[in-house]
Amino acid sequence: MPGSGPKYYPCVLCNKRTKPHERRSINKSVAKYLNKNFLITPKQEDKICNTCKHKYYVQETKHSSVVQHRLSDDADYVPPAKRRSTVLSSPPSVSLSIPLTSKSHSYCFICKKKPGPKLIVVPSQARFSTFLKKEVIIPAGCRCCPGHLMEDNFTEDAISKINCTNDNVLLNRSSIMDLLKKLRSTAIQNEQSRIDF
Repeated sequence: MPGSGPKYYPCVLCNKRTKPHERRSINKSVAKYLNKNFLITPKQEDKICNTCKHKYYVQETKHSSVVQHRLSDDADYVPPAKRRSTVLSSPPSVSLSIPLTSKSHSYCFICKKKPGPKLIVVPSQARFSTFLKKEVIIPAGCRCCPGHLMEDNFTEDAISKINCTNDNVLLNRSSIMDLLKKLRSTAIQNEQSRIDF
């Protein structure tokens, strides 16, 4: 007869009234845990809330190394969300006496023109090759006219027009490490072209 069953499903452990997305069925290992720790013998139709079931899994991970096998057996268990690992970069705190160009996103840092949306961000390869040729650091995010670039490198005319606004640059640990790695790989690539005395 419709409506004769239970209207709600309380958690067998905390007696909380569970919503459909919160209630979980009780398998053999959870029933054994409830019987051993709380002297509760659950019935077939009893339910447990997700919070109490999570406490069970936390307790089991402390005492057992076979939890992965148990987790794979239980289709109802929803593990807590893992925190995303972020790459931390240190603040720019190392001052080096290397010339620095202006950092501009609204106009070309070479010719100072404002052509609007036609500006492009200077590629990393062009910034590094300028450092090798002219010993000038171009900040990341600088933009320039597309005519100054040719195959991810600046033209000779553009390199001669680059002006420096600062004699010192503030760099962080990650940018210094990146610069050293690029210098090392360039030295290894050009190893055969060097003169060996």
